[in-house]
Order: sequence, then structure tokens, then C-alpha cells
Amino acid sequence: MKTKSSKRLIVLLTAAVTALSSALSCTLVGSGAAKNSGAVNHAAVSGIYPESSELYNGVNYCYYSLPDDSKYGAKEFSAVEFDLAQQDLYFDIEMAGQYADEKAVTADIINNFNITNSGRKTAIAAINADCWMSEFCHARDKDIIYNGVKYEKNVKMPVCLPRGFNVSDGEIISSAHIEQETPYDGAPFTFGITDDYIPFLAQPGVSITVVNKNLSSSFTTDAVNRLPATDAIVIYTDKGCLNNYALDDAYEIVIDFDFDYKIQHGCEITGKVTGIYFPDTDGNPVMCENRIILTARGDIKTGKVAGYSIGDEVTINVQTYDKLGKYTEYVQRMRTGTGGQLPLVIDGKSCTDAVYDLTEKCAASIIGYSETGALMMLTLDSVTSQSSSKNFKINQMPELCKELGLYNALLLNSGNPTAMVTLDGNDYKLQCTPENGTDYNIICAAILSCGSKREAQGTIPPVKDEKENLRTLVFSSPEQLKYIGETNNASVEYDSSDNAMIITALSDDNPYIDIRYDRGNELLYADDYKYMVITYKNPENNSENAVKGTLYPCCGDIIYPENDKYINISLPKSSKYKSSAVKLDGLPYWNGALKSIRFNFFDDSETGDSVYIKSVILCKTEEERRQVIYEQLNGYIPGDMNGDGKVNSKDIIRLMKSLANRETDIIGGDLNGDTKTDSKDIIRLMRYISGQDVQLF
Repeated sequence: MKTKSSKRLIVLLTAAVTALSSALSCTLVGSGAAKNSGAVNHAAVSGIYPESSELYNGVNYCYYSLPDDSKYGAKEFSAVEFDLAQQDLYFDIEMAGQYADEKAVTADIINNFNITNSGRKTAIAAINADCWMSEFCHARDKDIIYNGVKYEKNVKMPVCLPRGFNVSDGEIISSAHIEQETPYDGAPFTFGITDDYIPFLAQPGVSITVVNKNLSSSFTTDAVNRLPATDAIVIYTDKGCLNNYALDDAYEIVIDFDFDYKIQHGCEITGKVTGIYFPDTDGNPVMCENRIILTARGDIKTGKVAGYSIGDEVTINVQTYDKLGKYTEYVQRMRTGTGGQLPLVIDGKSCTDAVYDLTEKCAASIIGYSETGALMMLTLDSVTSQSSSKNFKINQMPELCKELGLYNALLLNSGNPTAMVTLDGNDYKLQCTPENGTDYNIICAAILSCGSKREAQGTIPPVKDEKENLRTLVFSSPEQLKYIGETNNASVEYDSSDNAMIITALSDDNPYIDIRYDRGNELLYADDYKYMVITYKNPENNSENAVKGTLYPCCGDIIYPENDKYINISLPKSSKYKSSAVKLDGLPYWNGALKSIRFNFFDDSETGDSVYIKSVILCKTEEERRQVIYEQLNGYIPGDMNGDGKVNSKDIIRLMKSLANRETDIIGGDLNGDTKTDSKDIIRLMRYISGQDVQLF
């Protein structure tokens, strides 16, 4: 059990007093944002309103104390409400030190912020922001066993880098956790603020192209200030770490620039190679201002930089985007952003199912915003109580955020790092009781500050009244990936050339994705649908046994996937798209409201096996199933050997003739998915035409 101090902690930041007096004496902007722009305004939780006070004009501090008979139990937590429509308010992500792997307590980060911004901005409130790569798990200076899996060392000394996509003053401090940084928990979300002060929640990605002009060679990477993992090329900037402590198998290229570059969307910078650290060279290059270090590990990746020489001219181009396809424009204009642990609310929908098994009580920091863009910083930790029972379970947090009026909410971090510091006259107060009674060292803080009047906020986009019916789920844009929920040992990406979702196994240990049918606006009922048609492409270069999958439906009384309630699905390999139909009618557990389907896309796979999914469509009748396959395969009908648009005895004759003399042209003779055309396909076609329950591929 946590031991907490019983005293309310006061943090005195003497260096900030002068700056504070200067900021508070400036002309205040009477925005009315807290009253008129849709700010959260002391929302009731379980019918209980908070004790509130004004930290600054338009900025409210709220302290909630819920009784034992509330639906959450006896809980206490703090909230800071504000709206960036108010033009004297600013929101920043402040790193703990010069490099991203440094740590400091929240009070010291605020102190440094006030000194750096003296006369321009003064902190009003701050909470801890992104989580970081842990020594016991991610940054490993020795081989470890974690959750039963063995992971090899990947650094000479642990490096404490952020886990998410972080942006400070428009500059990318770190890209998001990459798959090579095992263990991999999936792409993290980022809470961001655009250059015109619009909040958003996205999954930012970055594509960096590195061109060696002397060699006329280029490569791309998506890793900025990540761990020096095997089979990756990482771009280290002068905001990353002083030393990455890469293992001796790394190939490291030092590039120096004669100007203060800024890594952000659209930038293109050119420098010269000034140092090369070959594999097995003693030591690692050390970072300094206006320097970039390329670190490559693994034969394929080191081959990308092996030909570099001292004096080579190297150009680096940066492009950013939203992996979900919804907020790419905002990601490209991000002024401030911080990664987090888990999304709690996405576009007004609670992420309850994704966190249902996270039942341990813990302190936590959350950032979120309402439909109109009003923001809230939350610290789920008591100001005075020593008991951890006052904390929430993570699986209670989505519902709490919804009660507070948050349209999007991100759990930034949980456990010991939780901290909130607020303005208290000319001093600062710690509004929580950290373990051992002292503020915890963190890598970055989210800081709300006041200053002189700035430009106006951009237009907050209205919430769409979408009528989404996921009966027909077609992956025609990256935005459709929002219907993919939990993943396990799998990555999910969008392929714009195929207009399809790509699912890749990151290991052979039970890779799967969840298709979230409860994220639509209309409930679907399993009883209404007799078939599911999945249109896919299973590349021929996948491993031999990667040809079958399993579906675990969650509908009616089935809340979570159950091992004895499943449906097998065949996914024969092919260079072209195929449709696989799953018969649902008659299954005893296929009834009631459809919540989700867990898709174990390969029952037997190897790392790197992938499948393209073009659509997942539920059908009410056999006729509809056939029409869906016809449309999804652009007019091709499985079993139509002669191309007349029908499947009948003429096709049996055409197939028999083809097998007899190998001269008759046919379309798609492999009807059972075994990659061969033989007598078994004739039998399959005869059974299909006679009305038996068989599938043609």
C-alpha cells in the first residue's frame, strides 16, 4: 500500500516571484471563456460538485471529494479548467532539461519555465506529462525476462527517453515508440495543440528521408530520439540524449550543421558528415548543439549508411501525419504535444472495454477537452489522504472523464509520477500527496501559463452528428482505423496504394486485433446477419502455415472473448484479393447487440506475416453475400469459370475441360484455397451448385 504524507505540501519558487508579479500586473483579457465558450465549469460527478477557486482570470481549480456511496466509492481528485479561447492563456510541454532523457521534479520544471519566459509567460498550473522508457523493461543493459518473455539487452547503459510523440514549441522532441523497441504495446496517442491553439487527440507518425548527395542514396525512418534498437535506424537530434549508449554492433554517423535547426513538419536541413563510428568501435558519439547522429543496427539497416564518408553532404527532410488519418493537418501544425499511456475517451466514446482488466487503484494524470475545446488537467490523487483507496482504478477513468464533459481524454501517466502544481498567491502548491511526501522526478510537464495577449484561437470544428453503421466496414481511408481497438503482438497501418488496412504479426505469440462495433452511432444486432464477408489479400511470401484465422465474437451476454466461442476462417494466399465468407446463422452464441469481434488473423504465423483487409461486411441473406463478393472483387464471381456472370453446370464443364487438356482458359480455378487446381475443385464446385454449404475462393 502507498504511504503518503498527511501534510499539504507547499512549493516555494522564489525565482518565479518577480516574473509572476510582472505577468499579473499586465492588462488582463476579459475573455469570458470560462463562462460562455463551453468550458467544463465545475461539472458534478456522481451528483457532487467540487470546492472551487480561481487561480487566475478564467482558470478554475476544482477539488472533488466523493462519498463512499458514490458509484466510484470514496475518491478525491483535482482538476484545473481553462479555455485557450482566452487570449492571455498559453499551454506548453516543457522538458525537464536540455536533453529528453533528463528528469526533474515538477516544481523545478516550473521554475525553469518561469525564468526562461520571464516577462512573457508565468506558470499557473502544471501536471506531469508523458511516460518514459523504463530501465526494468525497455532500456535494457542486460538480458531480462518480462511477462514471461526473454528480451536481450539493447543499450550499454539505460536511457530514459519519452515513450510517445512529443512536441515542444513546434519542434519534435521524440517520435512515438517504435515496434523494434520491444516490448511493444502499440502506437501511443498524443494530445496536441495546433499553432492556432486548437486541441486534438491523434496518433502522430513521422517519415524522415535522409539523402546522401555524394552517394546519390537515400533511406527513410520513422524513429526520432528512440532507443538504439536492433533492426532500426534512429535519428538523434540535439534535443534527444547526450549519449545513446548504443551497443557495439551499431553503425553511427555524426552530421554537424552550421545553424540551429528545428525538426518539424516540412523542414529540410543539410549538414556534413564529421564523424563515423564503425561497429566494434570503442565508445559512442556525444551529442552537442546543431548536431544529428544517425544510429543503425542490424545488417539491413547498417547497410543503408555503410558507404558514408567524412565530408559527405546529407539532407534530412521531415514529414508528419496522423496514423488514423483524421488529424493530419493538425499534426503538421502542432505547436505543443505530449504522448500518453492510454486513451480514455475518443470522439465522445468511452474506451471502457480497452481498460476493463486494469483494476488496480493508482494515482493518475489526465488531459482532455470538451466538444467546444475547453480543456481540463486532472490529477486523480488526494491532496491530504494517505490512503491509496482514494485513487481510481484505470477502468473507472473513462466514465469519470465522460461525467466531466470530456469529448477526448488521454491518460498521461499513472503511479508515482502523478503531480499537480498550482499557483497560490505568489507561491506554488503541490495539489497531491506523492509517495514519501516528495515530488517525483519526471521527464516533462504540461504547463498552463498566462502572458500578454496573443493571436486568437482558430475555429474549433463542430462535432459531427455521424450516422455510422458498421455493418459495412470498408477501409477506404485511414480514418476507418478508428474502429480497430486493442491489438496484441500486431501492428495496424493503412496502405494508400491498396486502400486497405495492413495487419502485421509482430511475433508468433497470439497476434490479434479487435474490431470495435460499439464505436458506431447505431447498435448492430447479431441476429440480423447470417454471413460475414472479409475481403483480403494474403501475400504469397508469408510463411507456409499463415492461411487460417479465428474470429471471437462478443455479442449479447458475451462481454469479452471466450475460448470456446469462436469461428474459423480460411485465408488462402494469393497475389490478388479474395473474399472469405463466414456463416454465422445458427451459432448459439451469435445473438444480441454486437460489441466487438477479436480477429486472430493467423492461427499459425511467423514474425512479419501480414494480411491486407479491404473490407469486413455483414450480410443478411445469401443473395446479399454473393452481391457483396461481386462488388468487393470488382465483378469477379468465384466459380464463374467462363465469365458469364453465373455459376452453373457450364462452369463445371469448363473446369473439367481445362483439367483434361490444359488448353481451355478459365478464371480462378483454385476454388478450395489450396493453391492448386485439380479434381478437388470440381467436387467443391459441384457441391456449391447443388446448394451445399461450401465456400468458393
